[in-house]
Amino acid sequence: MNRNVVLIILITIIFSAAACSKQDTSQIGNPQSVVENYFNSMNEKNIDEHLKTLSENEKRNQGKINFDKIEYINIISIDEEMDTKFKEGYLQNGRGKEKGISEENLKVYRVKYDVKYKEGTITARDSGTYEEWYWVIRENSNSPWVIDDAGV
Repeated sequence: MNRNVVLIILITIIFSAAACSKQDTSQIGNPQSVVENYFNSMNEKNIDEHLKTLSENEKRNQGKINFDKIEYINIISIDEEMDTKFKEGYLQNGRGKEKGISEENLKVYRVKYDVKYKEGTITARDSGTYEEWYWVIRENSNSPWVIDDAGV
């Protein structure tokens, strides 16, 4: 009887430890899902999830995140940018060079999205449709993808 109890406790501990140590596989295997999560977390006003999508550099660049100004933000389209100039610029002149990022650990996405700010809110942009590029990186094949840069 005691042996069965000990066995059940050990199995429970092993499965609990395995569940706690799992990384978000969507961020490890799918860089596009990181960009989608970035926008979804803004819509849900979930700062913790939003920060998971960003590199340390990008967290600093975004400063204080204020979701209270956003009524909604929705992706219209998201496409991997196939023009090699976008990758080359990042790898040769941007943060990619500083960080030693290789081409296989970099994806660039062109995102068209619609944003509506709450009435009376002062922002750098008006509500409307915008198109931006997002540079998504990982350190190696076992690390999560994160957004390291964005721009028009």
